Amino acid sequence: MAVVADVLEKEAGAGPPHEPADGRRLGLEQLLVAAGQVGSGVGNLAFALVAARILDPAGFAQLSVFLGLYLVLSLPAASLSAATALEPGRRNALVRRVVAASAGVALIGAALSPLIGPVLHLPAAMIVILAAVVPAAGALALDRGRLYGRQLHGRVVASLAAEPAVRLTLGLVLATWTGALGGAAGVVIAAYAALEVARAPRRRTRPGLHSRPVSQPAGGAARRAAAPATAAGWTAGAFALLAVVQNQDLIFANARLAGHQAGIYAALSTLGGAAAFATITIPMVLLPRAAQGERHSLAAALGAAALIGLAAVGVGAAAPAELVRMCFGPHYVAVSHLVVPYLVAMGLLGVARVLVAARCATGGARAVTVLTGVAAAGQAAVLSTVARGVEGVAYSTLATTAALTAALGAERLVRRYRLAPRAVAALRSAAVTRRYQLLAAVVLVGLVVRLLVWRGLWLDEATSVHQVHMSFGGMITNLRDTDVHPPLYFTLLWVTVRIFGYGSMAIRIPSIVAGLLVVPACYVAGRDLWDRRTGMVAAAFASVGPLLVWYSQEVRMYSLFMLFAVLAIWGQARALRRGRPADWAIYVLASAGLAWTEYFGLFQVLAQQLFFLWLFLRHPDQRARLVGWVVATVAFLALFAPLAPFAWHQFLVNQNAGKGFGAPSQTNLAGTGSISVYTVLANLVWAAVGYHSAPIMKRLVALWPLGILATLFVLGRRSTWATRLVAVCVVVPAALLLAAGMEKRFLYDVRYMSGVAAALVLLGARLLTGSSRSRRLQLVGCVAVVAALLAGLGDEQLNGTNPRLYDFRGALKSVNAQWRAGDVLVYAPSDIQTVIAYYSPQARAVSPAARLPEVPEGGTIFVLASRPLMNASGPAQLRHLLVDLRSADVAAGVVRRSNVTVWKFLVPAPGTVVRGGVAVRAAGSGR
Repeated sequence: MAVVADVLEKEAGAGPPHEPADGRRLGLEQLLVAAGQVGSGVGNLAFALVAARILDPAGFAQLSVFLGLYLVLSLPAASLSAATALEPGRRNALVRRVVAASAGVALIGAALSPLIGPVLHLPAAMIVILAAVVPAAGALALDRGRLYGRQLHGRVVASLAAEPAVRLTLGLVLATWTGALGGAAGVVIAAYAALEVARAPRRRTRPGLHSRPVSQPAGGAARRAAAPATAAGWTAGAFALLAVVQNQDLIFANARLAGHQAGIYAALSTLGGAAAFATITIPMVLLPRAAQGERHSLAAALGAAALIGLAAVGVGAAAPAELVRMCFGPHYVAVSHLVVPYLVAMGLLGVARVLVAARCATGGARAVTVLTGVAAAGQAAVLSTVARGVEGVAYSTLATTAALTAALGAERLVRRYRLAPRAVAALRSAAVTRRYQLLAAVVLVGLVVRLLVWRGLWLDEATSVHQVHMSFGGMITNLRDTDVHPPLYFTLLWVTVRIFGYGSMAIRIPSIVAGLLVVPACYVAGRDLWDRRTGMVAAAFASVGPLLVWYSQEVRMYSLFMLFAVLAIWGQARALRRGRPADWAIYVLASAGLAWTEYFGLFQVLAQQLFFLWLFLRHPDQRARLVGWVVATVAFLALFAPLAPFAWHQFLVNQNAGKGFGAPSQTNLAGTGSISVYTVLANLVWAAVGYHSAPIMKRLVALWPLGILATLFVLGRRSTWATRLVAVCVVVPAALLLAAGMEKRFLYDVRYMSGVAAALVLLGARLLTGSSRSRRLQLVGCVAVVAALLAGLGDEQLNGTNPRLYDFRGALKSVNAQWRAGDVLVYAPSDIQTVIAYYSPQARAVSPAARLPEVPEGGTIFVLASRPLMNASGPAQLRHLLVDLRSADVAAGVVRRSNVTVWKFLVPAPGTVVRGGVAVRAAGSGR
């Protein structure tokens, strides 16, 4: 590194003292200082890793929270570094005020430590130690900023290196002697050591990379350079809020999670913090360059931040479990699936810091401070309301950093390419502004309700997770030989879990994203089919539609099915109205997506093809679109052709297995009897208002005369071809599925006509807006329908008597809480073994058909069964096992969850053994 520095210094001094640097030199300058920061980060990470070995998990969690709070105090001081980096001479004027103010804050913090400590779950003494570092943080920021401004980067690196050096020596010694308090004291002493190095006398050096004075630019550059000085407060706020975004997840986790969970999240935060810490110096080096108008300064800074972030993600992705085990020990491996997403979040935060610094250096500190504040507030709201468990906290941080970086990047592009004047002109209309604000609010509501996942996995979802655990080739082979669904959804899920892991929220990402996109898709479809008001009403219905929300939370393909169904209708409407190639492409790709997502999507493809044919025969004016239709049909067949052999093989395998082309019959979700009028009406009710208990369903189905009246009302009004198109997409697929259900009863299920549910949203919106011209009546009707849908959504999600709700997670949680080595879990039906493997991988689980292994003295036999998933009479083996265990008088209790039951049987000492499914008490043994 010294050789590179000498070369760069010679190159920098070769030209005029104030000659603008080129992109190569700026990039090397950034990487040189970043290397020093990375070395400092590695040293601080080593301190945390050794502390994790020395301290118990609770103590390490406390120390990690202390480090997070230390960063919260230190990182906002980077705004002071920004002020002195732009004007190094301001250091002497600011240092007294900063030290005096920080000393007052330290005294107040120390005085309130008995109150603050319990809130943060930290000892009061640790709050006092934290208060002691406040004066050093401000002074250190000012001195380092002066070094950045004078481009004394060697001194900056020396100051950065001093901190981990003291932590790894004195800090670890204190942690060994006195625990977390000693480690915290070492962190504070290290901060004062770094301050002393930054304050050390400086020699005068020739102009070069490390010591070139900052010139005062002229003209517009001078105004840009002066801007940060007048906006130092806003800059301080922006960097303080960035520190909050980085660290408040750890604070929330320590306050809300159990001790062990807080400890493993602290380990995750430590790894991510190292990645974020490595990019802290990049915006500081950028600030004086950007203020002088250096052309390539932002590109060099972004390149350095992106390079470091990608390197961190690459290291984490190579072997996350081994990395966590090596760094923190085997007790923390449970968090390994979150390593990559969290490192991505911290890498994005590094990029966001660079964008904030560039904006602050050019006079936009106020705007980025407000934007960062919105991001921090949104993250806090999610952490306090929605996020549950380690995964929820981690993914809320990823979502926040991704949204913030995207917003900052978009703002930069708008300014860079001068899109703002055109955008402002387009949005000058108050109506347009209100419309898109309302749509954004509707989409936000849809996102919130889809993130509120109350239920765990059930059989089909666990099967999806089991399949994507395989290699890609193995998964495709498994789908081809044992399943009945196309591979598109599983491919998306396979990629998702490789990036985000197998956590309960991560595995739902494809469904949540597809389900959320249904909301704006309904808006654009309703807008282009009828008008904007109908589109907005359709989006409102889609955001809270119970069935749409239900399948947006399920680890299956049905929300993707709904999305392609709406997009196919939208594409066909645009193709008929305008006939542009892009419109036909939307229709073709969405239709192909229907086929590759769910074979029953071909019913809608057929319905839309029939509508094309009817329209061209009845309306000669539409025959101009005939060529487009032929080309689109050929294109669809070309996209479907690779899937046809795959589907045919699945059909043959299922026919030979005696199941037919459909879901496994043992799930028994749709029943085994004939299809009745009630069955048809129930499926339509499910499509409209979601799943509910049997008593509620009977009352809803009893309202079928109102449905007939509504149908007659619609038929009695004049309808456009757009309304007829959507009606055909409802009637034809529902009729075809009914015909298939007559042959194979289990095929008639609302899941397989999910596209009908999405089309019903469009029809319902048109029924509302087309029934009256009064905007007030339309608004009242929309509010009433949304309120009814919200009520149905609440009952669907929270009512334990919902027949589609299977609480395997709650049942197996009770088993896990009592599980000991040697226990046995007997389960029925056999299909739920994938659910058990997900929630209780440690369980020794066997089917009642298998020979029951011996249970040690004092052990427990758990029997888990879900009768709705079994045949009407239930497996004979399970009945016999329960009779035998009850006759042995070893029953210890029953746990009942939604559609799931767990029986607990104890094997008392002495003499009770269990063999072959029969419990036997040895002669002479007592109870």
